[in-house]
Amino acid sequence: MFSAIGPQIDKYKHLNILKYLYLIYGFLLFIIFCFFTFTLIRDQKRYASAKNDPEIAQKIDVEQMFSIAWNVNIAVVCCSILTVVFAYGIHNNQKWSTNFFGYILGLIFVIQFPMGTFIGVYTLWILVQYNNNNKKRITKR
Repeated sequence: MFSAIGPQIDKYKHLNILKYLYLIYGFLLFIIFCFFTFTLIRDQKRYASAKNDPEIAQKIDVEQMFSIAWNVNIAVVCCSILTVVFAYGIHNNQKWSTNFFGYILGLIFVIQFPMGTFIGVYTLWILVQYNNNNKKRITKR
């Protein structure tokens, strides 16, 4: 049986796969966060003396470089936390995880090439199929 978007899917199987993908991806993002934090702290100590050296200070703007790096680091840890929250919501069959929150998280991950793009597109496909199947079940009653 075909729906408007594609063939019918086993929604629980795919939601389970999605849950584990998000747990693994959240763990990888947390490892990246730890690596970035360690590197930034080490490099900030190393380049702290760059302000006093005029040659190095002209070549790089140390403060701007570290502020951008810390902002990226904060974005990585926020994505890591959101993935774990989403996986928790799927695991407990929470309605918010398969509605607005899941779509927003999928769209955020689509721009994170390459792994995030795969997970984001897969998330959007699963959630569209899942919500499409639920709407058909509700209208049949």
